[in-house]
Amino acid sequence: MHNTYFDKWILYFSSYLPLYFILGFKETDIFPEGETVNYYQWIVEQGRSNFLFYIVLVVLITISVFDLIRLLEKRNRKQIKLGNFQINPESDSLMNYVITYFPPLLTLEIDNTKSLLVNALIFLIIGCIYVGSSATFLNPVLGVLGYRIFAIEGAAHAHHIISSLTFDELERVKVENRTVHTKRIGEGVLLITQ
Repeated sequence: MHNTYFDKWILYFSSYLPLYFILGFKETDIFPEGETVNYYQWIVEQGRSNFLFYIVLVVLITISVFDLIRLLEKRNRKQIKLGNFQINPESDSLMNYVITYFPPLLTLEIDNTKSLLVNALIFLIIGCIYVGSSATFLNPVLGVLGYRIFAIEGAAHAHHIISSLTFDELERVKVENRTVHTKRIGEGVLLITQ
């Protein structure tokens, strides 16, 4: 369950997993110049020039991967019927989140202290909003993994669901009165699988 303040921050960090890889790729000289390249020396040079940056990236990537594994594991799921829930697709929320918050963070210049501080401040402000408003359903990584966001009405203690099922599949589950497996991943947010 991802209901504690700490869990919400971890889920927030995991929502930026693609960004961490993009930043690592952006800041690494992937194609070193020269006829013969000593790759061991090249790796050492990459790490030495931006050591702290790479340590932070590795820590964030590790936290994110473990949190996603914990989030998607099959344990601690309850079976429910969707019954009379009103389900509406809400994919534009996720796209707005990605388009609004990823580009500013991609402008990060790791050799520029002012850029580092401004981007860290942006990241923390977005995190405070994300955690404070329980926006755990806005996770681009889940979108990449095939999960979709739906607003839901008529469910006790839930306003959004994230599901690997499509809208049509969820409607079919409702009509056929079948059960789905759910896991609460935040205040008012359920992860649903069949």
